[in-house]
Amino acid sequence: MIASRIATAILGYVIALVLLVSSGCGGPGYGSPVNVSGVVTVDDQPLANALVTYICSEAREPEYKSFTATAGADGKYTLEQVYPGPYEIQVAEAVAEVEPGMESATAGQSLQPVAGELKTQVGTEPHTFDIKLKRGRPPRN
Repeated sequence: MIASRIATAILGYVIALVLLVSSGCGGPGYGSPVNVSGVVTVDDQPLANALVTYICSEAREPEYKSFTATAGADGKYTLEQVYPGPYEIQVAEAVAEVEPGMESATAGQSLQPVAGELKTQVGTEPHTFDIKLKRGRPPRN
């Protein structure tokens, strides 16, 4: 009976250790880093100067938690040295200065994914992920 409990406890620790070691975004020892690239579009038009951030909730070290790049005028972005793992993606639109009395035509509109959520899985090969967004009013509470 005691031997069975000890065996069960050891098995539990082994499973926990395997899960800990096999989770992603951990840095060296968790796969070689790769480049990630894509194009950010809003309503099928390139989003110039967008700030693209990949965030890994499974990262154990702060330096492997997030990776950020700025898209070019054509909406293309490249993140370098990204470790394999699951990532949530955030996109921030560059805001141009507006002269007093002038209001932007897109003021009050948020950027929303065209389909699903902004998530991707980075593997061990270079990765391409195009980010398709649309403009819309923020949801009302």
